[in-house]
Amino acid sequence: MRITISFILVVLSSTAFASDCTVTKAQYDALEMGMRYQQAVDALGCEGEELSISEMGSFKTIMMMWEGNSLSASMAAIFQNDRLIQKEEFGLN
Repeated sequence: MRITISFILVVLSSTAFASDCTVTKAQYDALEMGMRYQQAVDALGCEGEELSISEMGSFKTIMMMWEGNSLSASMAAIFQNDRLIQKEEFGLN
């Protein structure tokens, strides 16, 4: 799964986002495994962009992405049943 997230970040890092909100490395570092999505939004300062969503049985998994604070920087986070289970960043300052 980590390879997939890293690949998505590299591919999407060159895409321009239409967002007034950017994420710093310090904000990214403040995210803790097990946080609820709203806690992550509060820590990051804005809602992310939904990249994918899947539901299988009692599991709902959502991958979200945020634009970074420098050129081509971004971060992604995966939430399963509203809990952070993985995060990845590319080029955040």
